[in-house]
This record gives sequence, structure tokens and C-alpha cells, in this order.
Amino acid sequence: MIQTIENKHIEIKVKDFGAELCSARSKKNNKEYMWQADVNIWPRYSPILFPIVGELKENYFTYQNKKFELNRHGFARNSLFELQALEQHQIVHKLIYNTKTKSVFPFDFSFLVKHSLRDKTLTVTFDIQNLSNTSMPFSVGGHPAFAVSELDQVSIRFNKVPNSPPNLLKRGLISDETLMDIKSKNLTIEKNTFNRDALVFIKSGIQEATLIEKGIEILKLSFADMPYLGIWSKPNAPFICIEPWNGVADFWNSTNDLFQKEGIKILAPYENFTCGYKITFYDEVI
Repeated sequence: MIQTIENKHIEIKVKDFGAELCSARSKKNNKEYMWQADVNIWPRYSPILFPIVGELKENYFTYQNKKFELNRHGFARNSLFELQALEQHQIVHKLIYNTKTKSVFPFDFSFLVKHSLRDKTLTVTFDIQNLSNTSMPFSVGGHPAFAVSELDQVSIRFNKVPNSPPNLLKRGLISDETLMDIKSKNLTIEKNTFNRDALVFIKSGIQEATLIEKGIEILKLSFADMPYLGIWSKPNAPFICIEPWNGVADFWNSTNDLFQKEGIKILAPYENFTCGYKITFYDEVI
């Protein structure tokens, strides 16, 4: 099912499957901000990444001398969440461990996803609790895709000059190669920007990213407690993903030990971790 919340500015729709944001529509001009999951191009809207972000080296990790196969971005995006609460301005979904999740991720957990709307800002909150009696490693992130008319008419303005240039991916893993040394707050997107997959900003210090199309501000993401950032699209596709993460893909020289993975969070037994991001939508029409 699809759940809806709204106010006088914005209507928000979230699927129970994957707790996935699938629509953010302006009440003022009927503009749809979210990419609408064209199956011929990219069939998702805003998948949630858990319990890993990105790809593991050879798609597995080891734990207590056992090998666990876990596909790119984890299983949350392909799981049916339980609706916990539906209020006028908030939707709460929950995913809890089960036999299927434990076959690929041998930990007991509770994962809450909250979508809360206030004025023109949507807040997405992730709340993870370790229900195991051992420490639990994990990563979590967002992958929202925003509709644009032409990719090469898009730029992204950060709140600061990144501390370091973005790393490039090689066969899904983070390589030592970087795209460029970004010397300003502005990242101009070109038709070939994503020929090598996503741009991965590692502890760049970026906390805000404003999406601009044809010189007009479309929306702003704020993610002060998400220290990693991915920027991605299919080459020359009419959408762009601005992805706040707590965690990243494996590096090319990974040892497959999840506890040693870059950006991993480790929760003690019965401990909670909360993080998230905000999207502020603007009304200007291109």
C-alpha cells in the first residue's frame, strides 16, 4: 500500500514496500519532485539502504568464521515494512529481523523509518536498535532520486567547498581514483559525469546540497549527521540522486570484515542509533 501525508504546501506518498518515498508533489504548481521510477531507465524512487550502503567486495562479508552473502545496498529496499503510525503529518514504518534477514545478516534488529512533514520540509529519520546480545555492525543511507528535465542543465551547490574530491567507483567498489579537485561549492553535472558510476564524497564536510536546474533552485537536502554523500544518475537520464549516507561501499582492497569497513557503525547490545536528512522543496517553476 501507499501512505499519504500532506499540508497546504506539499503532498507526500510513501510505499509500505521498502518504506520508500515515491512522491513529493507541490500543491502550488503540481510539480512532482521525485523521479517516477520508469522501469525502462531505473525502476526505483528513493530506496533505503540498510544494513549496508553500496557494494561489498565479491558481495559477501565474514563474521565468526562464516561467510554471508549480501547484495548491494542491503535488503531493506526489497522488504515489506509494517506501518506503525499514520498521522496527519507523519508516517512511521518498521522492519524487524526475521529468518530471511538473518540468513544474510546474522543480527537481531529493529529498524524504524519516519517521514515527517512540516511546512515545505520533509524529514526522513532512521532509528536502528540492536536487539542482539552481541555488537552489531551496520550502515544506513538514503537514495532519493529527483526528476530533472535534462541532466546537463543541472548543478549542485554545497554549503562549503568539499574537504576532498569525490572518489570514483570501479566495478561497484571505491577506487583510489578521484574525479577532480573541486575548488568551489558548485558541482556542474555534465552528460558524461556518471559514466563511471556514482561520485562518492568521503567525510567531505558537506552538510547541505541544493539542487539547481537551469539556474533555479529546486530543493535542498540537509544531512548534518550523515558524513558520506553519493551523487549519481544513469548517464544522461532525466533524474539525479543526492544520497546522504552513514557508510559507503567497500574499498577495492577490503578484507570483507564488516567490523573493519569504512564508515561502519557498531551498536552495542540493545543500543539505539538515530540519524536522517531533510528535504526542503522550493516552488519556483522552470
